[in-house]
Amino acid sequence: MSKKLPASKSKKEKKAQEIAKVAAKLFSKKGFLETSITDIAKSSKMSKANIYYYFEDKNYLLTHILNDFFDRILSGTEVYQREDLTWEEKLKLFIQRHVDIYVKYTPQAKVLFKEVNNLDSRNRKIMRQKERRYFEILREIVSGYLGDRLRKEYITALTFFILGACNWMYLWYDPKKTIPPDKIAEMIFHVFKGGISSFTS
Repeated sequence: MSKKLPASKSKKEKKAQEIAKVAAKLFSKKGFLETSITDIAKSSKMSKANIYYYFEDKNYLLTHILNDFFDRILSGTEVYQREDLTWEEKLKLFIQRHVDIYVKYTPQAKVLFKEVNNLDSRNRKIMRQKERRYFEILREIVSGYLGDRLRKEYITALTFFILGACNWMYLWYDPKKTIPPDKIAEMIFHVFKGGISSFTS
C-alpha cells in the first residue's frame, strides 16, 4: 500500500490525496492498465519524480485509492448500533449514506468495481474483508427490519438486492442532470419496502 502518511492533515497527506483523486478519475475513464504514471503526473501538473515521492508505483496508488474509499464507506457505521433508531430508520440511513458517498466519490466507486482484481492477492483479500464487513452490517439491518418473516437465505439475497441497486448507480447516475441523491435513496428504499410487502404477504 502507499507510504504511511502522518495522522494529521499535513501538506504531504493533502498532496497525496490530490494525486489519488486525479489518478482515480483517470483509472475510472481510461482503466488502470491503460493509465501510466506519466498520465497521472501530467494531469496532476507534477513531475514523475514527485509522483514517486508519494507513491512507490501505480499499484500502491491503486491500493491507496481503494483503501481510502472503503475507509470512507465504513466510517461512522457505528451509528447503526444506536438503540434509539428503529430498524426502518437504520435501513433508510444506510441507503442514504451509501448513495451520498457513491455520488461524491463516483470515480473511486468505478475503480473499485472495475479494477479491484488488479490488486495483488494480499491487498485484494483485505478489500474483500472490508467488503464483507460492510455487507454484514447491512444484512443485520435487513434482518432486524424483517424480523422473522423470511429465512436466512432470503435475507442474504435481499441484502445483495439493496447493494446492487445502490452500487450500479455508478453506471448511469449523473447528479447534474437527473434526480437528486436523496430522492434516489428514497426510491430505493420504497421499491424495497413495497417489494417486501408483496413478497411476504
